[in-house]
Amino acid sequence: AVSSGPPPPSVIAAVRRLMEVMPAVCAVALEATRSGEVATLEQILVLRRTVLQCDFDARPEVKEEEKEKKTEEDLSKMMDFLNTGSEQATAKEEGEKKEENEEAKAEKKEEQKDERLSKLREEAVLALAGLVSERLAKGGEKLTAGVLDEVLQLPLTWKSCVEKLVELAGPVLDEPKPPGDFLGLLDRACKAGEGALPLAEAIGRRELKALMLAQGEVAAKILSALVDSKVLLREAGFALRPPVLDRLPLPELVHILAVLCVERPADESLRAPLETRIQPPIAGLGLAKVPAA
Repeated sequence: AVSSGPPPPSVIAAVRRLMEVMPAVCAVALEATRSGEVATLEQILVLRRTVLQCDFDARPEVKEEEKEKKTEEDLSKMMDFLNTGSEQATAKEEGEKKEENEEAKAEKKEEQKDERLSKLREEAVLALAGLVSERLAKGGEKLTAGVLDEVLQLPLTWKSCVEKLVELAGPVLDEPKPPGDFLGLLDRACKAGEGALPLAEAIGRRELKALMLAQGEVAAKILSALVDSKVLLREAGFALRPPVLDRLPLPELVHILAVLCVERPADESLRAPLETRIQPPIAGLGLAKVPAA
């Protein structure tokens, strides 16, 4: 069973040593890849997951029984004062304060160690991301949707690996999935920045390919995701044709067209959806229900 509390000190100490050497280990592994010895992507990701699983900032919560114990100790101090006299009670209290101060100092020292460990963890994760970028650039890996989703969360060196990653993602995107099933990957690719744009476009084209089969709300989500991320704007505008156009809920269509008209004011392909769904008098009743932006 996985413990929900913080890792024990022995584990933290061991992981701290691992973190300290991780950047050097990644540097050595990077050199190994250039000489032909290549760690698999899965091995690198497993190591990264192990690093991230240790929540070093977690502090054990004060349990209810510990609070009760503290209350009993306070009551005991009051009774000692009444039974043995103020001088003895004061001396005992001073001794206990000294112990508490020493415990507080020790706890603060541990907190500083944990802060240092958190920083080491960040450095280790960054080094592993560089190793993932190098591994992806080599190609030859077989990706799953889950692995692709994990990879898209890393600060990759996109310039070196995006071309190969698009190629590796091909079999994943070719899987027979329903429309909208890759929206999560599309969102991550768009948020990954300009360097990941070729991958975002590949995922977007996969969703557009299945758009004819999408129900209205799903089709709206796909097109909104593309226009909001400014990915494949021309293709998104061109997709606003029957039967997809007729299925789109009017509020979502208004939003999609509003973005496209701002981003592509000279796009003649937008005239048809505007004339057929927005301008006709019959559309007035529906437009009145569209919330103001």
